Amino acid sequence: MPPLQLPPNIGNLWKTMQWPLNKSTVVHIGSIINFHYIGQRRGQTIHDPYPLVLVSNIYSDAVRGVNLNYLTVPYVKSLIDNFLEKRFSYDLIRNDSYIVGAFRSYKRNGISQLRMMDSDFLRGVAALSRTLDPNELDQIRMQIEELMKDQVNQPVAQAGTVQQPV
Repeated sequence: MPPLQLPPNIGNLWKTMQWPLNKSTVVHIGSIINFHYIGQRRGQTIHDPYPLVLVSNIYSDAVRGVNLNYLTVPYVKSLIDNFLEKRFSYDLIRNDSYIVGAFRSYKRNGISQLRMMDSDFLRGVAALSRTLDPNELDQIRMQIEELMKDQVNQPVAQAGTVQQPV
């Protein structure tokens, strides 16, 4: 099996964005954004300083949406499949109390380091994960374990070097 290769555009998963967000910016309803958030919520400390949000509303002073960090993987997958880059609103999820519990509003003045996830890249990764068969995943896992074992068992003088495949 050939060595595991990361896609060349792995660093392009996130696009840096600037405020103000409006209809002419790339961030829009159905986008997934990530940012550093510092703020207070009615006297309570913010529990997730780096939310990952599926956007439902964009205002001049705030963004609203579902914080995906609070949901399990099956729920996140379902939201991405149904709403990524599509029309998304609170009304579409209001009957699911679990998702509603992850719905948040974020004040603009508490947001910094705003980034938007590259949805095409995310779709590509999701499609790839659906095409791998379990045997391939086992082979990849074993290859990674071997690489790690080789790195751990190297003499100290060679520990910083990477072995090239033969």
